[in-house]
Parts: sequence; C-alpha cells; structure tokens
Amino acid sequence: MENLNDIIGKLKNERFFREKSEKIKSLEIFDRIALTKNELLFLKINGENVYPIFKNGDGEKELLIDIVSKGEINGENGRIFYRGEKIDPEEFKDLTSQKDLTTNTILTGKNLFIKFYRELNPHSKREGEILKEIKGCFKNIPEYLGTVSYEANGKEFPLFLILRKIDTGKTLWKYLMGSGKKEIIDIIKKVGDLTANLHICLTRRWVKNLDERFKTFLIGDVEQILKKCEAKVEKNLPEIKELIESVREIDVEKTRFPLSQIHGDYHLEQIIYDGRNFYITDFEGEPILFKNQFFPILYDISGMIRSFDYFISISGIKHSSFNEMTEAFISKYFLTIKISPSREDIKILSLLILRKNLYEIVYEMNNRPQLLHIPVDGLNSFFKVLPALFKNYGA
Repeated sequence: MENLNDIIGKLKNERFFREKSEKIKSLEIFDRIALTKNELLFLKINGENVYPIFKNGDGEKELLIDIVSKGEINGENGRIFYRGEKIDPEEFKDLTSQKDLTTNTILTGKNLFIKFYRELNPHSKREGEILKEIKGCFKNIPEYLGTVSYEANGKEFPLFLILRKIDTGKTLWKYLMGSGKKEIIDIIKKVGDLTANLHICLTRRWVKNLDERFKTFLIGDVEQILKKCEAKVEKNLPEIKELIESVREIDVEKTRFPLSQIHGDYHLEQIIYDGRNFYITDFEGEPILFKNQFFPILYDISGMIRSFDYFISISGIKHSSFNEMTEAFISKYFLTIKISPSREDIKILSLLILRKNLYEIVYEMNNRPQLLHIPVDGLNSFFKVLPALFKNYGA
C-alpha cells in the first residue's frame, strides 16, 4: 500500500480521519516501524496531523504481541515502547475490533479493553494519567494496565491504552431503557452521588480557582461556537446573548466550584452499570480540554444534563421527564459534594449547558442531521426550564 493515492482513498473512508472533509494538500510517510509480518506507517497530513496506519491491513494484535514481548521497537525516526504491568502476549490473540463505534479503534478480549488512538496527540496522555492518579481514591473506573506510546523528535504520543475489561453490565443509557420511573430516578440520584465522589477525588490532585482570564476564555469559546450555528438559533439569540452578558459581569471571587481536571465528555453512555456497581469510562475528554488543563468541574454536570435530554427524546419514555431526571441528579450531586453553589456558580453552569447545547447543534449539523431537532428543541426549552431547575440554588 505504498501508493499514496491508495493510502488517501483508504483514509477518506475511515471515521478517525478528521481531514476527510478537507483537501489533502500534502501527505508524507513520517516514520515506519517494521513488525514481524506487517509494517506500521506514520502519515503526516498537510504538514501537521499524524496518523498511524498499517501497511497490510489490520495489525493491532501483532503490534501488541510484539511490543509487550520486546518492550521497545525502533523505527526510522522514532520508537514504540510499552510501560505498564506485565501482560501475557497470549491475551492479545482473541482480541476483536470495534471500529465503527468510536473515532478511535476499540479492541476487546476476554480480559482486556484496549483503545487504539487513530490520530497522534500528546494530550491523549491525560486519559491514562487520570486513571493512574485517581485509582487510590475512586474505585468506579476500569483498572489501568499500561500504555503503548510512540516517541519521535522529543514528543511522546499514546498509541494504545490498555485496561482491564469490565466483565458485566450495560451502558447506563441501555440499562435505563428497560427501567420504570422509580428505578430511573433512584439510579440518577446514585449517578449524582457517583459524580460528586469522582470530582472530590479529582480535586485532591488538580484544583485551581476560576479567574477573570478563564472566564474570558470560556465566554469567547461560547461565542465562537455560536457563530457556527447562529442561523439555527436565531429566535433564541436575545436570551443567549443575555446569558453571556450576565456571565461576563459575574464576580469570579464569589464562585465556589473550582477548576480542575475533569472527565470532559460525561454522559449516560460513559457509565457502565450492572445493577449493582457503576464504572465511569473514557476519560479522553473533548478537544476543548486540550486548550486548558483546568476546567470547571461543573462542565461534567452540563454534559450529563444534556444527555438526559437526548435520552428522553430518543427513548420515547413517557413516564420520566427531563426536569425530573435533572433535579434528581443535581440535588444529590450538590448534597454529596458539600458545596453550596453561589449565584455565580449557577450562571457558570448555565453557560456551560448552553455551550454544550450549541456544540451539539454544530455537531448534528455536520454529522447527524436527522438528530438536529434534539439540541434545537433543547435550546428552545432551555431558557424556559432554567429557572425551575435551579430555583433552589444560587445562595
């Protein structure tokens, strides 16, 4: 597959390739790693983004077996190496690939869950780092086993994240589909408690107060996303701009919820539940986190709240409402974390929900237009339900 046209054709059909909608101006083979029966190429696209791709089809299992056996493999410009617990190479032989579910390739075996990062990004290290850091104070996560990394020109990029597979359970989204109203509300309260305990653990290591500089960054980010979907939210523009201005005027000294490392892409499908135990997965986060290591922990709350809206809309469940799920979640969250939100915190949370909602509109416009009505309708109702949702908070 040395023919560059063949490579471009293959890339264009891959979900992980984020340049597929743009013109490829340049493509070069940045590095190559020889395996026993294959070769791993590192492709630099448009002089910037680097993608790993196997020359002879899928080679993930072969690479994993080689690297855990040898510890390190050198290429022409860089090296691949493994850091982590000792793993029997035989464990990789039964891996199956789930390419279509996520942007990255997911490999699962009898005991292993492995994420193959399909675009090299040094910020992807945060996932493994967070899992290692919080395992001492938060047990509801997959067990971290190790990372296969690629290093070149003094930079280190994760290639594979290797975790112990969670044996049982469904995503919380699927579990709730078959649940009655009382069970849904009881579970959502437990999720509020779970989320608070995650944040308590995260803020033991990473914590910083919100400041004027970050407030300006956050407002600017919301305004930038708004420009991309302004035509779709025209009738809500006055309320949107009013909320942005209200946040612009808040006194950051009166905020009580800190900035920290967070989950960063928190929703119902990121939680595995077996009827007894919860496990929070996928700490890779959204690209916005790469711009600023510290982010409001309330951002995870906004993600879960927006997830409730999607769940109600797609599931068609009539016995539970968005407001009921949200109230159950936030009431338990605030109770467990033992931080009473100020008016400033509620305005920040409102802006974060707005940001998430606008981001969803842009995403659905570009990827799933058949679902665009969900975030658009959500925004229409957002300003109506906002006072009711937070009427008990903001002292």
